[in-house]
Amino acid sequence: MTRSPTVSVVIPNRDRITELGRALRALQFQTFRDFELIVVSNQPDAVARFDAAKRAHVVDCQNRNISAVRNLGLCNAAGQIVAFLDDDAVPEPKWLERLIAPFDDPEIAAVGGLVRGRNGVSYQWGPQEVDCFGNDWPLDMGDRIIAQPSRADRVLKTVGTNCAFRAQSLRDIGGFDPCYVFYLDETDVNWRLSQKGWKSAIVTDAEVHHGYAASFYRNSQRVPKSLLEIGASKAYFCKRFGDPSEVPEELDGFRRGQRNRLIRAMELGLLAPGSVSALIDSLEEGFVTGAGRTPIHKPIGTAARKHSAYLDASEPKEPVLITTRLGRRKADYGRVFEMVEQNFPVTVFDFSVTARMLTVRFTEEGYWLHKGGIFGRGARSEQLLTARGFLHRTQKEMIRIAPQRRFEIT
Repeated sequence: MTRSPTVSVVIPNRDRITELGRALRALQFQTFRDFELIVVSNQPDAVARFDAAKRAHVVDCQNRNISAVRNLGLCNAAGQIVAFLDDDAVPEPKWLERLIAPFDDPEIAAVGGLVRGRNGVSYQWGPQEVDCFGNDWPLDMGDRIIAQPSRADRVLKTVGTNCAFRAQSLRDIGGFDPCYVFYLDETDVNWRLSQKGWKSAIVTDAEVHHGYAASFYRNSQRVPKSLLEIGASKAYFCKRFGDPSEVPEELDGFRRGQRNRLIRAMELGLLAPGSVSALIDSLEEGFVTGAGRTPIHKPIGTAARKHSAYLDASEPKEPVLITTRLGRRKADYGRVFEMVEQNFPVTVFDFSVTARMLTVRFTEEGYWLHKGGIFGRGARSEQLLTARGFLHRTQKEMIRIAPQRRFEIT
């Protein structure tokens, strides 16, 4: 029987302590138990106060550069596989078990999963390839594992909030390039691994939910505060991998796309009219800055300490599904909190007699909450209103999430 590889999970964290607490809580329910956890944070004392962080390796880092932060996590990783999860992301219970499976193939060095958006239902990132200018090209869902050798013009893309790498392969190419302060950092890694002959894979049922929380670069509505680093990363990426004769046209198209995005935000009242010009100016400054950057690939060391598991080796407790009932919500939620206190993985269906759209989130208290109306749609692709009862809505939702939450459908 082949022994599973040792695994390190790295979470970069900056300021978002509440979101991090939710991610740490969700990690308790992973079906793959033998992984170590490394949190690279600018607030290590705040992180250490979480009960869920007591067995984590917490690293102090004041640097805002996401590539440098990830490299620090890689330096402290003792696992053969290193997985990355954002601090505003929540993994489904089978996330890590599925994400590391393709590494059984010795030719694969990078693996990515899929990302659900803020409503917890629609995909924020599906399977994609990326070209030599950093542009995404969606793929059909196809098989559960999409694995293919990279082509000359495109490679499989792994998204930073849900990805894993063969640690030594990542170290051999110098880790993440700090010239990417923000944006395209993991895409650059995908391309450089491909150039070394490594293959990649996408696992379509290795899922995380990504909150897109506010950060230094964007507000809570995903409106950018500055486009300087986005512009710098775009220009630098094009310089590294694109045909120089095509770069001006590519940057011009990117400029138009960013301007259109800002105008849409302004029309929705999310951005003041005078801000559009200033943000485009920051993008132009970024283009100039990025064009002048040169690669930074320094040797990345390996943790001197031994790999130590974050979770105990026992199997996670059996999943619990609680459906709230009219007139009994208080008692039902009393049972929810009781089961959460006993560390059971709890999913709550709280459906109303309305046409509200389905939403899914992992709460700060530590349970999955599915809310919406029995007549409302689930995915945005569904029709707006459907005639059905509580039982139909409950069964349909249970079937949808069963593969992720370990429910048995009979």
